[in-house]
Amino acid sequence: MSAVDVVQAKVENGQRLDVADALALFETSDLLAVGRLAELANQKIHGDRIFFNRNAHINPTNICVMSCKFCSFARKIGDPGSYAYSVEEILALAKDAAHNGANELHMVGGLHPRWNLSHYLDILSAIKEKLPKIHIKAFTAVEIDWLAKKSRKPHKEVLSLLQGAGMDSMPGGGAEIFHPSCREKLTAKLATEDWLSVHRSAHELGIRSNCTMLYGHIESFAHRVYHMEKLRALQDITGGFNCFIPLAFQPHNNHMGIKRYTFGADDLKTLSIARLFLDNIAQIKAYWVMLGQDIAQIALFFGANDIDGTVVNEKISNMAGSRAGKAMKERRIKSLIWKTGKLSQQRDTLYSQLGTPERYEAPKLASWQPKEFCNKLRSDADIALEDWEVAAYRADFFRLAKAAERQHIHSRQDPGVGYVQAQRIDWQGSDTINVPLGSKGPVVLELGLLAPEAINSITFDNLLTCIDSLRKKDHALEINGFRALWLIAQAAELSFGELVQEIAPRGVRTICSSVCENESDLTDTEIISLHRQAHASDVPTVAAVQLCAPALGGLPLWRSFIKRLLALDQLSGGKQRGLLGASLMPTTDSWISAYEYLRAVALARLILRDVNIIAPLAVLPTAQDILYNPSNRGHPYFRGQEKYAPLCCLVGANDFGWMPNDSTVLQYLREEACSVGTTIEPRDFRFERLDNDSQAGSTTPLDLRHAPHTRKPAEHSLRPMSGDEVKQAWN
Repeated sequence: MSAVDVVQAKVENGQRLDVADALALFETSDLLAVGRLAELANQKIHGDRIFFNRNAHINPTNICVMSCKFCSFARKIGDPGSYAYSVEEILALAKDAAHNGANELHMVGGLHPRWNLSHYLDILSAIKEKLPKIHIKAFTAVEIDWLAKKSRKPHKEVLSLLQGAGMDSMPGGGAEIFHPSCREKLTAKLATEDWLSVHRSAHELGIRSNCTMLYGHIESFAHRVYHMEKLRALQDITGGFNCFIPLAFQPHNNHMGIKRYTFGADDLKTLSIARLFLDNIAQIKAYWVMLGQDIAQIALFFGANDIDGTVVNEKISNMAGSRAGKAMKERRIKSLIWKTGKLSQQRDTLYSQLGTPERYEAPKLASWQPKEFCNKLRSDADIALEDWEVAAYRADFFRLAKAAERQHIHSRQDPGVGYVQAQRIDWQGSDTINVPLGSKGPVVLELGLLAPEAINSITFDNLLTCIDSLRKKDHALEINGFRALWLIAQAAELSFGELVQEIAPRGVRTICSSVCENESDLTDTEIISLHRQAHASDVPTVAAVQLCAPALGGLPLWRSFIKRLLALDQLSGGKQRGLLGASLMPTTDSWISAYEYLRAVALARLILRDVNIIAPLAVLPTAQDILYNPSNRGHPYFRGQEKYAPLCCLVGANDFGWMPNDSTVLQYLREEACSVGTTIEPRDFRFERLDNDSQAGSTTPLDLRHAPHTRKPAEHSLRPMSGDEVKQAWN
């Protein structure tokens, strides 16, 4: 039996996992299987409910006597950026938070050398006097220990005084990693047993608390399990932990020397194992501030039942490089939950439900028959559009993902992920173009950014002159912009096929739909006709398949997406293989979430079995607004998407499309791809893999010194998938 099978049997029989089980889950490369077990365990406790709250963070001071290597927040007295709020300033922040709807204050800060216990009591009393109903979750075990030492009182007495002044519960910060071999290198804070002792004392006083684990730095999987085992043991005794929060390490502005963020796959696996191993802590939180909104949303299928809250003015993670922002509006939080098909449930700090749960209602469709659908997949029978649409809305995520993953493994000749790294020229319609002198190699001629008035003024001769100038410089050429080419052909009174006949001998290797233009106004018949006319001149193509959802919130309009996939399936067979790939992208005005995009990839793989499925990095949807500007769809800043892009490979994508000549982006994506058991390799315009990176643009060597949790690429048996295997994948 595999490690996952052993754990599944224990979960089904209600048996507790041991350390060896948790380690085996960390070591397995089957992320989807681990996630599915965590989702099943979570469903037994919470069903479809996902909690959030209205909260605000107040950090009274960043002045601290400690000098922890991992910390980006702390300053010394007199340092630039150091601050210490007065009681009046803290009260003003609390009033502002309450005015904006917060029912919880999360208050933690540095260890100020001049602040004593009475100052903390004054802060709590001032807030409670003016805002008696607000819940104050305040002061980490590290702060409690500091106050105890300064006041020469035991932990329990300090906690009792703080409780009397208005402290309602405690956060879980300061835990970091309990194992001494890591803890001594990370922090000079209180020892593991002291941290646990503070929380034990709090629980004995009726003060509930959270617990955390900082991961993704120098620790090993064994250190993580050691940490969780300590928390589980204390929870067995006191039952006082509200929630467990894995905190993804943020790498900037500290002295650790770590260059990169945690892997998205590692985030999800850590949350999943926490759900399975910490069987006595009911709430597992996907803290969006550190994970990013995309991974936090996907985590709602990997064991998490809480996404935190509005937060408001978070500083500690932000100063360490968090890319998710300092706050999130309640409507945005709800939409992230609703787009997974789950219920949003507002809560208070102690997880009492506030109000009624809410969700998006899916359209009325035929009943979902998974076994019947599986039988059709297994027998290669035609599946009607209506059946695919029902599957898009209602199929279990893991069954859909697993079926797509196995279809991908058994239909591809290369299990890796491709990309094109080429010079991109955003053509403005002139017959001259600026290409660096002496440059050679592949060029992507981008037509998708042409304004309508520019297209009307372009002559066919302009286009030919441009292409010929590139040919003279010995550039392999790909043209992006089916719609623009079609309009140029119409203006020249040519059929699309006649235009392709003219440009094909001039070195055009492929014609692709552009990520920068909208083809939604073209009918399926028109799209198929354009591609066939290109194929008639032996020019292969890459099509766009666009997914639309209401910009202000709502579920995707799956019908039009699937209809286009089924139309393209007509082009995917035969020896010529004229359709090389399908590029999946949201329409310009849509808000497609990361979870919805993963479903779209899985559906595309199941429908277009023999076609390259492209998850184009330039337009991967993300909920991280501070890094994604929909009006500039070709911008090569992928940092918001890099953590979940390789997850697309688990559900059927095998290409990332065009990539800028940026070694940092490439290095991060290679490491992320490695973490899900695959490789990322350069290809030419016809999806043939290149021998080495020198043919695809300059890169830097891959450095995995600070990526200890990557997995080696999986070895897949390249053979046809049997009917029984299809059935097993679906069921």
